[in-house]
Amino acid sequence: MSTYIETLRGQVAETLAARRTLGEMDPFAAKIRRWYLALPAAERRAIYTMDDLKQIFPTSTGRIGRALHQLGWTRRRSWRTGQPFSRYWVPADVESQGDS
Repeated sequence: MSTYIETLRGQVAETLAARRTLGEMDPFAAKIRRWYLALPAAERRAIYTMDDLKQIFPTSTGRIGRALHQLGWTRRRSWRTGQPFSRYWVPADVESQGDS
């Protein structure tokens, strides 16, 4: 099963890399990418909530979500006991660091 998942992750990474090199990136996704890369390393966080991103980019959550998926960000959910559940987004570079 883990080999299958690794294969799928590899295919997704190849697809995303091909899109980036072919210039198929949505202009809004490119805007988010420029914003994230312009942040100093000390200000980059491992997770961002949709509320955080809506404050920075005042547009619909659907548009933000599509752009983040295109950039390779991963949506996760926190299942804390006794507290509200929350979704958050993990940037692609943080995701790859966690796998190694």
